Amino acid sequence: MAVRKPLYYVDPGDGNLVLQEMTSSQLNNIYKQAIKLMGYGPNTLTANTNNNSTDFDLTQGVQYWNLQSSKGDGVGGTDDFPTVNALTRTDTQYKKVNNVISLTANGPADTNNISFPVYFDGSNLRSMSDTDFIDTFCKPAIAKFVDQDSGYEGNHYTISTSETLTDYTQVVFVYQDYYSRKLTGFDESRDAILKKTYYLHRYSKTIDNVSYVSPLHPTNDGNIQQFSNTTFNNLLKVGMLYTASNVSGYRIRYQLGGDPPGTPDASTQMGSSIYDHYRSTTSTTATQKDDRGTADDVNDDIYYTLRYPTGGISIRRTYKLHLYRT
Repeated sequence: MAVRKPLYYVDPGDGNLVLQEMTSSQLNNIYKQAIKLMGYGPNTLTANTNNNSTDFDLTQGVQYWNLQSSKGDGVGGTDDFPTVNALTRTDTQYKKVNNVISLTANGPADTNNISFPVYFDGSNLRSMSDTDFIDTFCKPAIAKFVDQDSGYEGNHYTISTSETLTDYTQVVFVYQDYYSRKLTGFDESRDAILKKTYYLHRYSKTIDNVSYVSPLHPTNDGNIQQFSNTTFNNLLKVGMLYTASNVSGYRIRYQLGGDPPGTPDASTQMGSSIYDHYRSTTSTTATQKDDRGTADDVNDDIYYTLRYPTGGISIRRTYKLHLYRT
C-alpha cells in the first residue's frame, strides 16, 4: 500500500512515555537485521554434476617418420616429409550451475489487526497492513542487499579466481580457461596454458544480529506496546523471504552467463568476470632431426615436424554472475 513511518516510544524520565516516528538511522538498523535474517533468500546455487561441458582450444600436432625409408629407395630428401598432423584440441572444462529456487508461498499474516507496527496517519494511530509492512521494511532492505550497499551484510554468492576466500566456502569450480602455447622455438610439448580457474563461493561467515529499536504494535485490549525482538525478527524473516520470492520488482535471483534476462529493476555483478580466451587458428610448421639414435642405426635418420599456433590471444566469451531483482 505505502511506506509508513513506524512509531516507537521514548521515556523522558517524567513518568510519561512519548511516541516518536523512527529515524532513518533506526530504520537502517532494521534493514540490516532483515538482510541477516533472510539468509540466501530463495536461491541455492549448486553444481549440476550431471551436466558438465567442455569447450576447447587448439594445441600443436606432432608427427614422426623415417626419412631414409620413406620413399623405399634408400634415398632421403625433404620431399619425403609427410603432411604434419593438424592442430589438436585441448578440452576446457566448465560446470553448469543450477539456481534452485525455493519460494515462500505465504507472507506475514494479521488475522486480528494487531500483528503489524502502528503509525500516525495525521489524525489517528493505525496498524500497518501486510503490504504496508513489506513496503516499509522488506523492499528497502532488499534494494540495499541487491545493490550491495556498504554495511548491509548478507549471505550471497560470488565468483573468484582464488580457490579459497576468507569468510567464504567454495561451492565448485565453474570454469577452467585454457589457451594454446605460442612457441618461439622447437618444442614438441603439446601442453596448453591454463590461464585461470574460476570458482563459485558462498558467503559463510556468521553474521551477528544487529541491535535495533523495535516498533510498537496494538494489543487486544486497545493499547500499544513494543514488539519483543523475537516476535519482530520472525515477522521480518517471513516478510523478507516472501518478498524475495514473489513480490514484483523485489524478487531476488542470480544469473551466471550474460546479462540478467529481461530488464531487471537492479543488478550487481558478484565477483570476477570469467574470461574464455583462445588463440587464433593461424599456424606454421617446424622440422627437426631426431638425434636420439646412433650413427650406426638406420633408424637414426628420423625427423619430426611440429605444427603450432602462431595467432594472437582474444577473448571468445565473457561470463558474469549477477545478483538482481526483478
